[in-house]
Amino acid sequence: YLPEFHYKNIVTTGLRLKENNWVYEFIELNKTLLKPSAVENAYSYNLANYYYETDQFEQVLDLLVRVEYTDIRYNLDAKALLLKTYFDLEEEEAFLSLTDSFRQFLKRNRLISEFQKVGYYNLIKFARKTFQIKLGIGFESKEKLRADLKKMNSEIEQSEGIFNQSWLNVKIQNLKQRLRGL
Repeated sequence: YLPEFHYKNIVTTGLRLKENNWVYEFIELNKTLLKPSAVENAYSYNLANYYYETDQFEQVLDLLVRVEYTDIRYNLDAKALLLKTYFDLEEEEAFLSLTDSFRQFLKRNRLISEFQKVGYYNLIKFARKTFQIKLGIGFESKEKLRADLKKMNSEIEQSEGIFNQSWLNVKIQNLKQRLRGL
């Protein structure tokens, strides 16, 4: 069998390289090589990841419902993917609720390493700050929002580790561009 985390790593690498068509074919053609007990989770999670990268956010939500959280890695990765999806859909209540429950999950789960906890706590913290700045556009002054972004960038530079930092950096750059356009 193809190990499910090799499958996931290949998909992740292909998506980072923007080889979306190839990734979709890989997901579909190779799901049969997975151990039968792993097919549903691996296929659903990786297809959701593909849909996220191709801006098909509603599909992401539908697929993440199918992922069984029997493995801590899927649990953490699925929560992070859901967080990114709610962010992009501007689902304020769902986003904030998820960040609170995700933080509690990290706090209570003893299977998660300290390294993972720090990386995900930082993702949650800075995603929330970025989301608040995003929501402030049109309600707060450009100067205040720029100052908030500058302060957050300084905090990010001083942080030890942030999971999904490249995603976060893209979102921050998008906000900076929006603020320039106002």
